[in-house]
Amino acid sequence: MKLNLQHNNINKIYSKAFNSQTSLVELTFNNNQLEEIDEEVFEQLTNLQILDTSCNQIIEVKKNPFKKLSKLSLLNLNGNKLSEINSDIFRQLENLISLKLDDNLINDIKPFAFEDLVNLKHLILSHNKLKKIDSKIFSKIKHLEQLILNDNEIYQIDGNWFNYILNLKELDLEGNRLKTITLSSMYELKSLEILNLRRNQISEISLKAFQHLNGLKELRLDHNELQRISFKTFYGLFSLEKLDLENNMISSIDSFSFAGLVLLKELNLRNNTLKYIDSNQFVGLKRLFCLDLSHNEINGIEWNAFQDFKNLNVLLLNNNQLWILERDSVEHFESIALIDLSNDYFTFISYFNNKTLPSNMKVEYEKLIKKNDFLSDWNFFIQTLGSHF
Repeated sequence: MKLNLQHNNINKIYSKAFNSQTSLVELTFNNNQLEEIDEEVFEQLTNLQILDTSCNQIIEVKKNPFKKLSKLSLLNLNGNKLSEINSDIFRQLENLISLKLDDNLINDIKPFAFEDLVNLKHLILSHNKLKKIDSKIFSKIKHLEQLILNDNEIYQIDGNWFNYILNLKELDLEGNRLKTITLSSMYELKSLEILNLRRNQISEISLKAFQHLNGLKELRLDHNELQRISFKTFYGLFSLEKLDLENNMISSIDSFSFAGLVLLKELNLRNNTLKYIDSNQFVGLKRLFCLDLSHNEINGIEWNAFQDFKNLNVLLLNNNQLWILERDSVEHFESIALIDLSNDYFTFISYFNNKTLPSNMKVEYEKLIKKNDFLSDWNFFIQTLGSHF
């Protein structure tokens, strides 16, 4: 049985309001005007599995109002005005799997606040006011798989946070105030598959900072303040498939920086300040499918810079300062479908002038920027369609 009370103007629920609704499995009263939840409101709802109190005005949750909800699997408190999570709010919720506390004003979570949530897998704390976290809050939720902390005010990651949540698969720290990622920051997260660090202020990543994240598949570092990718920055990420470095200030990539990323399929370096691509920067990326180097300041590419790209399908070089692209740079591509060279400074494109393109290749170089009289009428699009289009 389900009861939906959403979008009313309910501002109070009396303690015995649900005494006759003992068969309720799902109760929804989001988008009302509730300011608090009294201690005895849900006492008779022993079969309840889903409780949604989101988008109210809840400032306080009285001591242990959920204690009788032993079958509850999902509790949604997002979009309220909670500022503190006390140690006695979530007692006896041993079967809770998902807890949503996002879009509140939470600045403090007491130690052992989640102590009884032994089967919790999803914890959503995004869009709050958290600056730091006591590692004890995770001490009993050892089955946690997803921890979402984006858009808080966290300025430092303490490696001790993760000592107990060794099964974590997704960690989202987007939109915080992190500046440095150290070796100890991620030490215990050996089961992690997705790590989101975008929209922080990260300017430094210690060598081998990610070396224990051997199962990581996706790493987002875009919209930070990185200036250099050093050798062994990404050491140990043997399972990584997607790496996003867009919108940083990267002007330098050390030789062999990506050499260990043997499973990488997508690499995004869009909107940085790279000027030259040499033969050692992308060594080892034999499974790379898409490389985005657009919107940089690239004015030269060494002839064998892309030598390992046997499986490359998409190469984006548009909006750079390239003057020339030699045949040797791209002739070894076997799976390429699209090369975007638009809005560059070309005076000579030796490989494409004779239009002997592979049957599956699409080349865009319209809107070439005029740099001499030879290009006075160049504003065209050449396209050869094959099995991919």
